[in-house]
Amino acid sequence: MHKVVLAVCLTLLLAASAGAHFLWVQSAGNSFFVARGLPPAEFYDYHPEKIKDVKAYDRQGQPLAVRNKPEAARLGLQLPAPPAMVTVVAEWGPRVNTPQGKKFLSRQEALAQGLTVEEAFVSMQAAKTLFAPTPAATKPLGLPLEIVPLQDPLTLAPGQELPVQVLFSGLPLANTRVRVEQVRELFTTDAHGKVHLKLADRGWQMIMASHQVPAPAGQDIDYVQYMTFLSFTRP
Repeated sequence: MHKVVLAVCLTLLLAASAGAHFLWVQSAGNSFFVARGLPPAEFYDYHPEKIKDVKAYDRQGQPLAVRNKPEAARLGLQLPAPPAMVTVVAEWGPRVNTPQGKKFLSRQEALAQGLTVEEAFVSMQAAKTLFAPTPAATKPLGLPLEIVPLQDPLTLAPGQELPVQVLFSGLPLANTRVRVEQVRELFTTDAHGKVHLKLADRGWQMIMASHQVPAPAGQDIDYVQYMTFLSFTRP
């Protein structure tokens, strides 16, 4: 019975991640941009103003000045030096789940179109992208929902698991599922928000977690959905 329950949970988690739009920072030659889509190379258009905060750090863990360069359907970034890590916070706004799938509409907009609204929510995402080892990688950085590696992922030996802690509003988030996109296995944080993750041996790594919070009183939504991503490449 335990194996059946585990298989069902894994199927649901895989389906959820398959329907997600991921968030990360993409290098393009000597430039960078905030990417939304399916990594590592499928990019979706979005409104640059949805990106609310971007921070960058160098190999010593010191902040780098970031200049946002809005483009037609994404946000470009101008940096004074190659970053070791970049963090991003995005507020995507209202969403509804309907029998026809998820729609990027508010509840009232969906009802006006004659849709049946099963759930109404707002979506917020945060992301960390690592490009080089840095002390900043293992420190909490104040993201709304955050995956904090307890060891720099880029220093792991082959086959070594990655210990992480998941924080929500700066506090450990217990009993939360963490997904490694390239690994078909469930991971769940302990009472201290910590868990050891198996990684793919090489290539692009995308780690994600999500958390829902009931909507504040007076808002015409059911909940706020938070998602967070940690991405890097293993040689």
